[in-house]
Amino acid sequence: MRKNVIMGLITAVVLVFGASSASALALDANIAGIFTDSTFATPLPGAVVDGSGDEATATLAAGQGIIITIDVSNAPADLISGIFATLTVQGDQLNLLGAVPVAAILAGGTLFMPTNLGNIGSGAVKGNSPNAFGVAGDVWVQALAYGAAGGTSGAGPDIAAVQLFFVVTGASGGDQVDFNFGLTAGDAIDAPSTSFNGAVINVPEPGTALLMGLGLIGLAGAGSRRKN
Repeated sequence: MRKNVIMGLITAVVLVFGASSASALALDANIAGIFTDSTFATPLPGAVVDGSGDEATATLAAGQGIIITIDVSNAPADLISGIFATLTVQGDQLNLLGAVPVAAILAGGTLFMPTNLGNIGSGAVKGNSPNAFGVAGDVWVQALAYGAAGGTSGAGPDIAAVQLFFVVTGASGGDQVDFNFGLTAGDAIDAPSTSFNGAVINVPEPGTALLMGLGLIGLAGAGSRRKN
């Protein structure tokens, strides 16, 4: 009997947490790709991005390109009139080349009056950013700036609602390149609750990358010897 009660309590807790995690506006920054240069044509050899796009490992050098995408999902279909959120990066590691935001997100609303949130300036460095690119310190990029007077209850998800194009300027071995996502001065989100998910690129020390390469060569050689 006691075992059944305990299992029932565990199930209830899981259901509560599952419901709460699904009942928020979800804003997600993803690493869409790391490239050999700023033309974004050739993926960087050896770069590994996890399946979620939240984390990557790559040996970075000046001139390489990075694409960050922003996903938006309003699973509970809450009425939202504005989403203004910031991606914070380091000005001595990256430079922003440009952005491609979609015109509108979260299309939905009533049957007779469909609504959405329109783009009103996504993808630019904020005027009140504490630093500019080329200078060490936080740079605030307005990753999302969408709004509409009447609001929308559209659920989405809007995958890659905004694409942000960065070029590597100063990241080197041992650095960690963070794409922190959240609210800074001047931002606001009209939603009962919001979850943010940023992204990070881990940059191994040059010696670590060399050892990994030598290890792979050694494994390949051992396999060849076994075949012989």
